Amino acid sequence: MKEEIKQAAEAIGSHPKATMVITAAFTSNAWLDYGEPIVKGVTSIVGLCVLVALLVKHVIDIKKELSKKDED
Repeated sequence: MKEEIKQAAEAIGSHPKATMVITAAFTSNAWLDYGEPIVKGVTSIVGLCVLVALLVKHVIDIKKELSKKDED
């Protein structure tokens, strides 16, 4: 199955009209006006969520270490 997908992707990628459409889609003004800011916003939100999750994990780890020291 993977080989079939790889062959199909190569066939589509090597077709001149397909490459022209893909290039036009990513360099068009619609992408620059709407798509790029949306992607940047989503990645910023995901990055912030990761930072908050890491902060919470570190706080929990610190609390566990302090509770172990209190028990000893």
